[in-house]
Amino acid sequence: MRILLQNFETGLYYSRDGSWTDNPEAALGFLNTLRATEHLLGRRLANTFVVVQPGISTTTPPGTRTERTRTHRGCQSQRETG
Repeated sequence: MRILLQNFETGLYYSRDGSWTDNPEAALGFLNTLRATEHLLGRRLANTFVVVQPGISTTTPPGTRTERTRTHRGCQSQRETG
């Protein structure tokens, strides 16, 4: 499972060097969704949500449904709904 930050307007992922990338493999991964949420709130990343990608793959498998939920300060979180 990979936990990433993604900008919902651009579709870009927050990368390891603090920039934005379209490559999820270059994105900064987090140990859990709490740390990812703390990071996005601490850095005040606007229009950003937490993405949980199941499995060991770096992409979401076809047919996987996700649901976005609001977190503090209007940021969004995303979780798999199965």
